[in-house]
Amino acid sequence: MKTSEKTDKLMPALAAAYEEMGAAFKTGRNPHFKSKYADLPSVDAASRPVLAKHGLMYTQGVVEGLGGLAMETTIIHGASAQFINQLVPYVVPRGRTEDPQAQGSAITYSRRYGLRGLKSRPTQQKPSRNLRRRAMMRVSTSDWSRILCR
Repeated sequence: MKTSEKTDKLMPALAAAYEEMGAAFKTGRNPHFKSKYADLPSVDAASRPVLAKHGLMYTQGVVEGLGGLAMETTIIHGASAQFINQLVPYVVPRGRTEDPQAQGSAITYSRRYGLRGLKSRPTQQKPSRNLRRRAMMRVSTSDWSRILCR
């Protein structure tokens, strides 16, 4: 993980965004493994509005790194241009490097994990209508202290 030389504007904005950000819902389905996962639109929807509210944005692109190709995810504080970024391996299965579907899947997978990893956001099953309000409730710092200090 890399950061700009100064982070005095970025980190408080990121901390405030983290406090408000909800979990990404597992709306994607993987029939091969019979499982659900938080797809890229879910991860984006859970984070983009809150990041924007605090003057933050993210960019993603394929770069050389980690011994091959990698997805670089960068969160930028717009007013100061301070940033934090990380790389996630970009993996295309052997023998499928010429397959556009395999390339697209690798890009989407890397983008989703890069975004989730940099923002450290959990995922959860999509709640019922009654539980949705509670899932979106904000947890205060004092609540986290009580939870973590048990």
